[in-house]
Amino acid sequence: MDETGVATLTNRPEQYRADDRYIGISIDYQPIVIRKAYQFTPTGRFETDADYLALIRCYADEYNLNVSLV
Repeated sequence: MDETGVATLTNRPEQYRADDRYIGISIDYQPIVIRKAYQFTPTGRFETDADYLALIRCYADEYNLNVSLV
């Protein structure tokens, strides 16, 4: 975050570490484990758009999110 409060999200933090205007933060999160019912099909991938939509709807409902957001 710079002195004006603008946050910079990056996958290359080394570019900002030497710049005193920025401070680094760490974000800890818990990964979502895909339920067995929604794990990959025998072919190793989801077969149809409906497969993806079912997974999205499941987690949108669980986390009380709009399907479009997920």
